[in-house]
Amino acid sequence: MRILIFGPKSWTAQMLWKELEKQGHQVEGCHHDINSLVKIDDSIDVVINCAASTNIDWVEQNKNRTFWNNVLGAVSVAKVCKQSNKRYVFISSACIFESQDMDDWKDEYSKPNPQCFYAETKVMAEKLIKEISPETLIIRIRLPLSEVPHPRNTINKLLTYKTLQTNQESVTVMEDAIPEIIKLIEQGFVGQVHLINSGTISPDEIGDLFNHPHEKVSKATMDVRMEIGNKARRVTTYARSARVQPLPDIRERIKSVVARYKEYAKSAN
Repeated sequence: MRILIFGPKSWTAQMLWKELEKQGHQVEGCHHDINSLVKIDDSIDVVINCAASTNIDWVEQNKNRTFWNNVLGAVSVAKVCKQSNKRYVFISSACIFESQDMDDWKDEYSKPNPQCFYAETKVMAEKLIKEISPETLIIRIRLPLSEVPHPRNTINKLLTYKTLQTNQESVTVMEDAIPEIIKLIEQGFVGQVHLINSGTISPDEIGDLFNHPHEKVSKATMDVRMEIGNKARRVTTYARSARVQPLPDIRERIKSVVARYKEYAKSAN
């Protein structure tokens, strides 16, 4: 396939690009303003949209720009893909859900209940995209972890925090998710898909694997601190898929992820 990626400099785009080329596909990036897109080259088979404003605290302070990027931009690409008869893949988020307790699991058929503006924009974008182009593949991931250090890697973020939550969370190991995204594209899959590792893990458990000194706090305590700091509200989400097989159990994967992360971090120094 020949694939065009929007937001080619983003973390997810770079990982997808590398794996797609490894599997023999041709990839190119689009650096133009997606809201000014009018046509897609006839030689393109698939368009993947990784472009988005994702820093949820920044988003809370820049809602107009975020709406322009996350909603209008995503819809603009959907329109052009529909008109050009191109397959559209939209990278979304399972953070559009908040679970009330460990029995409140969310799958692709659950109703979103977004708790911050970033999540609201993803819900709006998904709804409009499905109206315009029902053939779109919508990928939802949750708290992405990776074996490779990167500023967008959840592990990187956790290691900078002095307090870590003790509540369990659903997460996505990107090394598990990226090959599955490509398989779904090759299979012509459409609609929302949750790519989430089975099981759950807490942020402070990940911190412990790094011997990272931190204060262990409950979600309730963290929410109070977020409100005082005028930041976006963090949610706890238990997500799984009703459409595809889950990614490997996070309890079995996390030790190898941490070991590889430490190797990469050590070689970088």
